[in-house]
Parts: sequence; C-alpha cells; structure tokens
Amino acid sequence: MFRVYGVSAQGGDVNSDARKELAMKTPSTRINCIGPETNPHDLTSPIAWLMSSE
Repeated sequence: MFRVYGVSAQGGDVNSDARKELAMKTPSTRINCIGPETNPHDLTSPIAWLMSSE
C-alpha cells in the first residue's frame, strides 16, 4: 500500500509579492501538508504513516 502527500515548508511562492506576508507568519503555520488523515500544519504525519504497520 502507498500514500501520496504534498508538503511545503515555505507555504507559498517566495518570489512573489506575497513574500513579506509569508515572512510575517509563524513558521509552524506556514507549513502545508496535504494527504489522508493529515493535520495541515503537521510534517510528522507522513513519517508517522511510514513507521506504522499499515
């Protein structure tokens, strides 16, 4: 079985005009993690799944 996750630690395009807005965010809330049974700001979800017996 496999799963697909999308992960961005930047939280957006740092080359755009939104760069200053991204810099103002708390680093832990800039994280985006998309996948099954995933908290959107939790990078450990894919790692926890890899370590599980599923």
